[in-house]
Amino acid sequence: MTSLQAQSLSTIIWAFAKIVVEDEPLLNAISSQALRTIGELDPQGLSNSAWSVARLLLNDQPLISAISAHVHRTRESFSAVDLSSTLWAYAVIQLFDHTLLEALASEARLKIDDADPQSLSNLAWASATLVYSDIPLMESISAAALPKLNELILQDLHITFWAFAKLLVYDVPLIDAIATESLKISSDFGPQVLSNMAWSCAKLQYIHQPLLDAISAEAIPKKCELFQQELANIAWALAAMLLHDTPLLNAISEEAQSKIGDLNPQELSNLSWALAKLVLTDKPLLDALSASALPHISEYHPQNISNTVWSLAAINIIDLPLIDALSHQAIATLSAFDPQALANTAWAVAKLVVENCPLMTSISSAALQNMGEFRSQNMSNLVWSFATLVLFDDQLLAAIAAAAIHILPEMDAQGLSNTSWAFARLEVRDGQLMAAISARAIQSIGDFTGQNIANTAWSLANLEILDLPLLDSIAQQSMRTITQLDAQSLANSAWAYAALEWLHIPLMAAIAAEALANISSWDMQEISASAWAFARLGLRDVPLIHALAEPSSAQLSELTMLDISNLAWACEGLNIPAARQLRRLVVARGLDDFIDVAVHDLKHHGVELIHFANSESLEHGSARTNAMLRSAEQYTGGGALPATEPPDSTLSWPAVTFAARWYREDLRQ
Repeated sequence: MTSLQAQSLSTIIWAFAKIVVEDEPLLNAISSQALRTIGELDPQGLSNSAWSVARLLLNDQPLISAISAHVHRTRESFSAVDLSSTLWAYAVIQLFDHTLLEALASEARLKIDDADPQSLSNLAWASATLVYSDIPLMESISAAALPKLNELILQDLHITFWAFAKLLVYDVPLIDAIATESLKISSDFGPQVLSNMAWSCAKLQYIHQPLLDAISAEAIPKKCELFQQELANIAWALAAMLLHDTPLLNAISEEAQSKIGDLNPQELSNLSWALAKLVLTDKPLLDALSASALPHISEYHPQNISNTVWSLAAINIIDLPLIDALSHQAIATLSAFDPQALANTAWAVAKLVVENCPLMTSISSAALQNMGEFRSQNMSNLVWSFATLVLFDDQLLAAIAAAAIHILPEMDAQGLSNTSWAFARLEVRDGQLMAAISARAIQSIGDFTGQNIANTAWSLANLEILDLPLLDSIAQQSMRTITQLDAQSLANSAWAYAALEWLHIPLMAAIAAEALANISSWDMQEISASAWAFARLGLRDVPLIHALAEPSSAQLSELTMLDISNLAWACEGLNIPAARQLRRLVVARGLDDFIDVAVHDLKHHGVELIHFANSESLEHGSARTNAMLRSAEQYTGGGALPATEPPDSTLSWPAVTFAARWYREDLRQ
């Protein structure tokens, strides 16, 4: 062995690699001799040696280091093919030496025109596998590959496409040409090609319908040949592109269920994510995914956990055993969660309204340690989650408030409204944060949707912040987009301005006109809140109030006693006769059950009792009316107003005082 020259050794090891010889003692002996003679190898010998080490997966660090040192020193003598083979080898063994890669990439760009189609494909694949994004090199590969695309075999085509997608290099001429060439041989698409093509289209959001149709047409009859990863990748790709290819999705579902026991956590979570993204409630597949996941939860990594629990929340599946198992695994691995995984997990728990304080406490602790790494969307989702569950964590809220101020410039309308809503929901009035949100919101008010507008206005009202510049911006944006605002946004906006007692007549007129045009689609809570708002602001819009007081049969089915009392107060306060309408509401709802509850629970129903005690629609002198009058008198202390607003009152205190005054005057008559 010691008498063999360097080139001969290189040829022997290359031959062994070609046929994948696994004789460890022999390979070790050859490696030892190669290390002693490595300096004698020419560029092709070095390239072949590197390729052989990768092909045989030899973990001989001294030999790898020696090859790399000589490659770096003699790279200028390497041909395009040698450079391609060497970079391919480094990608296989995951050798990321930035200095060496930069030198080889620079040399490859100079010789790119001499590269054959396979070498070009290998260069692209190596760069992508090492996640080495050298844009000039990728542009050179594209320019050299375009005139040679008809020479590329199918494997080179899909690998090149995959590499550009992996590095997010959207080279339209090259990708279009690859799609065109691929379509000519689409009948040859095998499982890996189908998976890679679909994944690449999704990664670049390249919606090339003929290519996607071809992928679907080939994948459906070949579904039995698709491995688990390929099934999951194609499903993920369809979801990422929001493509509802029902025949293909059905085929994937059927095949995935037959192979469900072989799917690993990544594949299980990808399939769950795909179903949720496409809002598909495929119960048989969901049940199979859940059953398969439970025994393997301990193998779930942070991304698998957050994707799975996010998926359940997105399609509102409350699978308590799975959620509980995921929660325990999350707590055990939270130190490895990145900000997005933390935020997504918290969002899912809140969306499903799952009471899991240990998990949320652990998420808070992990978030506090990494608050500086949170992006704006992650941060707004995190604080929204805690607010939705009404979990007051003063340390976390203080940290979020301090950090959010610095990243507000990158926060979108949804993030701004969610953040302000969350602090308002938890009744945390951070003046500096709200001022910063206000300034940013005014700048970007044109991007606010109806829900963003209403949530921001509600936040100001709930925190009792009379921010006139922001309120004016909200009003102007609301009027510009009034036809796009849904019922809830209109009602909440009206409520917010009324609660702040800031009368913006053009806005309220616009809300009234839009409400009248669409009142049949409103629910009772929206009707009730709007009536209260107009009355609070003293806006006597008789057509609107009458319309609000005459709900449809469908709306009546949602009626609560608070809705009736709000409408009663609005009509009385605005001096709008509506006895007939109110009597209809009372009859529809029925008083008996309410009286039975209310007289024993004045804390929560006292305000409503006051309104009903004064309602002309009641039959005065009846037993139930007398019970209400006694309870109302008890609630108001025999006619004397309480010193402070009663706890948990669902109406504003001015409404209570008005009703109590009305009640006392009625008693005197």
